[in-house]
Amino acid sequence: MTKNPQKLKDLERENENIDLDKRNKELTEELEKQNNELKNTIEHLQRLQAEFQNYQKRIECQVRMHKEYAAFDLTFKLLNVMDDFENAIKNLQVEDEEIVKGVKMIFNNLKKTLEDHGLREIKSVGDKFDPFKHEPIQKVNVDGKKDGEIVEEIQKGYMFKEKLLRPSRVKVASGELFLRENFGKEIKKKEEILGGK
Repeated sequence: MTKNPQKLKDLERENENIDLDKRNKELTEELEKQNNELKNTIEHLQRLQAEFQNYQKRIECQVRMHKEYAAFDLTFKLLNVMDDFENAIKNLQVEDEEIVKGVKMIFNNLKKTLEDHGLREIKSVGDKFDPFKHEPIQKVNVDGKKDGEIVEEIQKGYMFKEKLLRPSRVKVASGELFLRENFGKEIKKKEEILGGK
């Protein structure tokens, strides 16, 4: 039986083509598999990167809040020092003007430093009583003053940035409306609260 060399070559080519198609299909499937793995790895890395960025933001926020709380706490503690300085300046009876000048300068430096970091004095006298910023120490009857108007400041109040650090302790012009609005009491007449006149 004689074999046709041309047929043999055609069969070999056909087998080679089948092998190449099969190999090509295998390579294509392997490439798709690796592309999917690469895509999954990239997505995983992107999620990890986003999680890490969120973690960094969270830590930065916590550090910022910690610093702000520490500054708030320190400023609150220094208010007593400021009060002592103010009282010392008011009551200073020293003949040497240089000592008075030095104490005032120290006080002003302390106050400016705290103000640079967010301390603000609460304005009180002449303003309407605000229960979120003022603490009423005494109600007084004062002619010519509006009901609920602050007539005297007993102790200065302060804000630290947007937070209340210490309310102003104040004397307030009283009247039935002020007492009813700010203390929630039913008052028949002002004299009952003021001890009768």
